[in-house]
Amino acid sequence: GVIVGSITAWDPYQPPVLGLSLALYLRPGALDTGLSPGIDVRELRYQPTEWSYFPASQFGDQPASSVSLHIDGRNHQIQKSIVRYAVGRDDGRMPMGWRRYLDSMPMFTRFATHYAIARLLDHEAVRLSRMSRR
Repeated sequence: GVIVGSITAWDPYQPPVLGLSLALYLRPGALDTGLSPGIDVRELRYQPTEWSYFPASQFGDQPASSVSLHIDGRNHQIQKSIVRYAVGRDDGRMPMGWRRYLDSMPMFTRFATHYAIARLLDHEAVRLSRMSRR
């Protein structure tokens, strides 16, 4: 599959805010065999001036799973998630502790992408669970 992402909101000032949209596209029939066909990354080229060059996509025209999140550093649930994210990533001797993820936009961005990908994987797990019941 391919994950396509976009940034929908960006505010690096205190408290930080990041909006992310992620969509997972799968090749038709990729899950039928249990084996996912490989992607040759050498074939993935971008030539914006030659639109007719692009080969037809082998992926579906609709995402299998998608999420759109507005991750606001003021939100207490987000702060709790940052605390959980910091465990094991923070040696505990840092003076700011988990709050450094709120004071640094690059650190907040790392947390936010991890958070968004986890939500996307949760959605995909639910979708696959529903498919297996059919």
